[in-house]
Amino acid sequence: MELFNSIYLDKHCLKHLYVQLFESIRDMILEGGLKPEEKLPPIRQLSDLLNINTSTVVNCYNLLEKEGYVYKKVGSGTFVSPKQMSGIDASLLEKYPLDEDFRMMDRGQMQIKVNTISFASATPTSDLFPVEDFKILINEVLDRDKGDAFGYQESQGYYPLRESLVDYLKSYNIDTSPDNIQIISGAQQGIDVISKAFINFKDSVVLENPTYTGAIATFKTRGANIITVPILSDGLDIEALQKIISEQKPKLIYIMSNYQNPTGNSYNLEKKKKLIELAQRYDFLIVEDDYLSDLSFYNNDSSTIKSLDTSDSVIYIKSFSKIFMPGLRLGFLVIPQKILNLT
Repeated sequence: MELFNSIYLDKHCLKHLYVQLFESIRDMILEGGLKPEEKLPPIRQLSDLLNINTSTVVNCYNLLEKEGYVYKKVGSGTFVSPKQMSGIDASLLEKYPLDEDFRMMDRGQMQIKVNTISFASATPTSDLFPVEDFKILINEVLDRDKGDAFGYQESQGYYPLRESLVDYLKSYNIDTSPDNIQIISGAQQGIDVISKAFINFKDSVVLENPTYTGAIATFKTRGANIITVPILSDGLDIEALQKIISEQKPKLIYIMSNYQNPTGNSYNLEKKKKLIELAQRYDFLIVEDDYLSDLSFYNNDSSTIKSLDTSDSVIYIKSFSKIFMPGLRLGFLVIPQKILNLT
């Protein structure tokens, strides 16, 4: 607790107290003051120490968990995550000095120049959005549904949208029903929902190496045992994967089979089929994040693993952020029937 005595919270600052507390604890973790697996103070104890409401500590701990800095054990408390992905390795900087632009970008301070084309988010340019067509569609919906258009829908998502997605998925040779589709606010939420539904503390999860950092952070917040497998030009190293699967018995494998992030590599058909075979043999789930196959120029190089899924082992994540309005936050999951049968 001695370390936490040094925390100063400015109650007159415009920044929320829980955000100030989050930043203080985050810095303790990144600077090594708090070690991996070290337990954070109980909520009541820290609130008394800092003379703040317990809700402030709760909100802070929730944010730390969301960002991957800590994980929670039911009945035991909150602990620092095993590993942190903090900044750039100093030993690498000595060997490969970075220019000032990259250093500024790493600190989140790089200014975007006028007329710069940013590839950071890999989203469609707003210049090409069909604004007039969209206005017409919005007016049609408002004329038809009036104020009901802004009301809550069922938790699984707007049913007519799910029906439309069934037809959309047929173009990907994925046969499903509206009942197997869950509307989400984007791929990141989909990963979060899946991790909370299936991953418990110390469960093994296999990820590509390298992979999407948002997925790593999400699984870390669940206290998962993260195992990485090198990705080759045609997909995962299957030989290495088989060895890991036989020894570790993972709960799931998270992959991007088409235009993998960040390598841009796609799995060949043989490896896609092999993953289905392994999932059936070793009883694990495949989480397929299909975020970019819509942009394929060729029909024969973007088949999804879900379209080959004969054992009902693939949870399919799809986001429309690359072809539609990213700010709309629209995506969906296709959930295997065998999972729905368990609920």
